[in-house]
Amino acid sequence: MLVLPFFLYSANQLIYADIHNLLPWIHYDYRGNVYDEVNHEKDSLHNFTMLGGGYLGADFIDNGMAYPGDPVLDPRKMYEHTFPVEGLGIWSQYFLPVSDFTFNDPSCINKPYLSFSDKRGDPDMRLIGGIHNHAPWAVRSWPYKDIAPSIAPKVGQSLTDWFGAQRVRASKYVKNFKLQPWLQDKVDKTNPRQPGDPPCLSIHIRWSDKGNGRGKIPIERFLPYVETFVKEGGNQFS
Repeated sequence: MLVLPFFLYSANQLIYADIHNLLPWIHYDYRGNVYDEVNHEKDSLHNFTMLGGGYLGADFIDNGMAYPGDPVLDPRKMYEHTFPVEGLGIWSQYFLPVSDFTFNDPSCINKPYLSFSDKRGDPDMRLIGGIHNHAPWAVRSWPYKDIAPSIAPKVGQSLTDWFGAQRVRASKYVKNFKLQPWLQDKVDKTNPRQPGDPPCLSIHIRWSDKGNGRGKIPIERFLPYVETFVKEGGNQFS
C-alpha cells in the first residue's frame, strides 16, 4: 500500500504503484498547502496496522541521478506496526477513492506499508525530487531546470511532442480521478451539459504562488491560444 501526497505527484505515484503492483491510497493531511483550517478537520486521528520495515529502493539514470525503484521488502526486517493517520483526508472530501483500501480490512495486517513521507510525516523530498526530475516514467508540468538530460526535450523536438507522450501516459490514471457526488452535482449545475454538447474547456491560470516575481499575464492574452486549440480539434475530446 502506498501513501501519495500532493496532486501532480499523486499522478506520478499512481504510475509508480502500477509499475510495482502496489495498492495506492491518497490521503492529504493538514501539513500540505491544500489544507484549509475552515473546511478541513485537523485533529481527527485514525490508526491502522500493517507491516513496517520496507522502503523504496533506488534506480539511476544519467550517471547517478536517483529515483524510486523497486520496493525493498526484507522479511527479516519487516514488523507489525500501527501507523497513525491525521486529518479526515482532504482528498476523500472532494474525490472518490482511487482503490478499495479501508482502514479496518484485516488482510492489511500482513501486507507491507510504503510511503513517500519521511518519519515526521512530511513529504520526503529526496524521493519526491527523484520522481519529479529523474524518473523516466514520470509526467511533468514543464521541463524542470534539474531534469535528467536524457529525458529532457531533445534538440529539435517540439514541446507539443514532448508533452504529448506524457499526456497519453497520464490520462490512464487521471481519468480515474472522480469527484464526490456532492461536488459533481455542483459542477453539473454550474456547467449544465446536454447529450451531444461539446466538452467544457477549463483553464487553470495560476496567479498566486507562481505569480511571485514573475510577470502577470492578462487573461485576454490567453484567448488566442484557447481559440486555436478549439479550431484545431480541441472540442472533439472529452
